[in-house]
Amino acid sequence: MEWEITMSKLLYIEWEDAVYNAEWFPIDLAEAWHDTTEHLIKECGWLVKEDKLGITIAGRFKAEDNNTVAQYGGLQYIPKTWIHKRQIITPKENK
Repeated sequence: MEWEITMSKLLYIEWEDAVYNAEWFPIDLAEAWHDTTEHLIKECGWLVKEDKLGITIAGRFKAEDNNTVAQYGGLQYIPKTWIHKRQIITPKENK
C-alpha cells in the first residue's frame, strides 16, 4: 500500500514531564521517591502545530480519502522548555 505524508512531520521526542503521586509517604520514602522517579518521556507523534511556547503532537493521523478529510487523534501539548530532544522520523521506501 502506498501512502504519503503530506500534512505534517512525524517526530521522536524526549521530554520531561511533571509527575504526581497521590499516596501518603513517610518523609524518608518521599525523599526516595523524589530520587528514583523517572520523569523523562520518550514518544513519537505527528507534529500538528508549533509556536514559540510549545508544540502539539498527535498520536494518530488519518489521511484524506473519498469519505473524510485528513484527521488527527490523541492531541497533546508540550511546552518547549520541557523538550530535551527531538528528531524528525523519515520513513524509508520499500524497494
